[in-house]
Amino acid sequence: MVERAKDADAGVAKAALDSMRDEIREATSSMTSVPKPLKFLRPHYEGMKEFFQDMMDSDLKIAFSEVLSVLGMTMAGTDTRESLKYKLTGTKGGLDTWGFEYVKNLSGEIGHEWQAREKDGKDIADLKALVDEIVPFNVKHGSEPEACDLLMEVDLLPQIMEHINDSNYARIALYLTSCAAYVPEPDDTMVYKVVFDIYKKVDRFSEALRVAIRLNDSTMAQEVLDACEDELHKKQLCF
Repeated sequence: MVERAKDADAGVAKAALDSMRDEIREATSSMTSVPKPLKFLRPHYEGMKEFFQDMMDSDLKIAFSEVLSVLGMTMAGTDTRESLKYKLTGTKGGLDTWGFEYVKNLSGEIGHEWQAREKDGKDIADLKALVDEIVPFNVKHGSEPEACDLLMEVDLLPQIMEHINDSNYARIALYLTSCAAYVPEPDDTMVYKVVFDIYKKVDRFSEALRVAIRLNDSTMAQEVLDACEDELHKKQLCF
């Protein structure tokens, strides 16, 4: 498959890449140990990267980049962030194809890359777009803590509000409250304010008031009392 993926005939190369992709995907459904396809492909990784560099821009190169991104999860050198590098040049979306370990690895590399780019004043729009894919994926699959960790890593925690609903608010609020105890000032206040907004969004006024009291913020406390009064007024009108 590796040899055929380098074939001059685009059809042959695509068929080989598709077969390789299927083999890797099926093998990585469980990552309790390194799957055999990844072990077998390790000696070919550097050669595949060299071939990729010389490829002309095309749909085939995008597909090749996706495979390299997955291989980079276990084969790339320390702090090279190659899995992320090839993901950004590969197929958009498709996180469901490769599973949680791949997404978790990407999240870690995004955090390091985000900090490096901010330090150098480089654009982070492509990283933000990937974060916007990963967070809904994690929330959808019940991995809210991982979604929160990623958003905190890239200073976008308030975006978790877009994914709050009656079924997940308690888990997310509890996790963030626990995290806030280990976050230095003033970042801990920002985390508590997100928790406050979560409770307000789902009309859990007593919990929101407790957060306001913890922060000793009279303005936030008044917001809760006003919201509670408005809700009570609405119920009276219904009757």
